[in-house]
Amino acid sequence: MHAGVPTALIGDFGAYDDYGLHYFYGSGLIRTFAELDFPFEGMANADWRSRYVGDPNQTVEHLAEEAVRLARVRTSADD
Repeated sequence: MHAGVPTALIGDFGAYDDYGLHYFYGSGLIRTFAELDFPFEGMANADWRSRYVGDPNQTVEHLAEEAVRLARVRTSADD
């Protein structure tokens, strides 16, 4: 998705949570074979992407700092 490669998850055989597809609900990426027209230009819903897909350029250090910051915010909110 980050490279702009058209993406689709085929749901013809069922979109079961056991397969982890629940992560993609609302993304617009779950399609049937009948819905695939070529040339295919499948891209994730912008709202879903901003909510569930992080920046691939972030470093582990940055992600760890963000996790600590969010934990502090949550802890202070619980007080």
